[in-house]
Amino acid sequence: MGVCYSYITDIGTTREVNQDALLVTSADIGGEKVVLAAVCDGVGGLSHGENASRAAAQMMSEWFDYELPQILNQDDESQIMANRLEQKIHDINYKINMYGRENNITLGTTMTAMLFWRDQYFGIHVGDSRAYEIAGSVYQITEDHSFLAREVACGRMTEEEAKNDSRRNVILQCLGAKEQVKPDILRGNVRENCTYLLCSDGFWHYIEKEEWMRYFSPLGLTDSDEIHKRLEEAVQLVKERGEKDNITAIALKIWEDAEEQGEKE
Repeated sequence: MGVCYSYITDIGTTREVNQDALLVTSADIGGEKVVLAAVCDGVGGLSHGENASRAAAQMMSEWFDYELPQILNQDDESQIMANRLEQKIHDINYKINMYGRENNITLGTTMTAMLFWRDQYFGIHVGDSRAYEIAGSVYQITEDHSFLAREVACGRMTEEEAKNDSRRNVILQCLGAKEQVKPDILRGNVRENCTYLLCSDGFWHYIEKEEWMRYFSPLGLTDSDEIHKRLEEAVQLVKERGEKDNITAIALKIWEDAEEQGEKE
């Protein structure tokens, strides 16, 4: 598996504190490439959202460094991986929630994370940050844990109505705000010559998912510098359209034959 990637974070024009956090890390474990990417968005309606998002990203980084190598190359390693990722999310939720209770504050964060290993990806998702798969078309891997997404799914609201509704920032769950959380555990096959995009809601509010092809079609992404250029262009677009929130995104291009393409990070 070959990977080149870049990331960007930009504080919104009305925000004094950037409540987003991100993580991109990689390692060669047992001769195999493993990449972990995560976007966390502190919940703006709660206090200390920036602390929650950064703590969540840090705990995922520690998991990657210390626990992941012990999982790989075991019998039934794929199932163990999925189970341990889910358990890690519950651990992160517990620790953030306990910190809040001990300090008499309420804090929370979204998390969308993807681990790429061999020809597979494993994802964990809580909140309304998103992950997309971009190849010949754009596919939204995650489902928003939000009030509007639920209303659309239940048929009580159309997607067009949801776009113009003032409750677009109301999410149904996040890490740390409550004692229990129900994360989505995602698993799939990595597509050859594909771009994966992870982003906070500040990145996707003012752009249609079909427009991602203009910026992140894998055919036009030759290296990390080009990926970063496209990220900057997309951030400028959503800010011109009126986005005031923090904006964070990670784009990764993945190809099958690293020897032929040459790995870039």
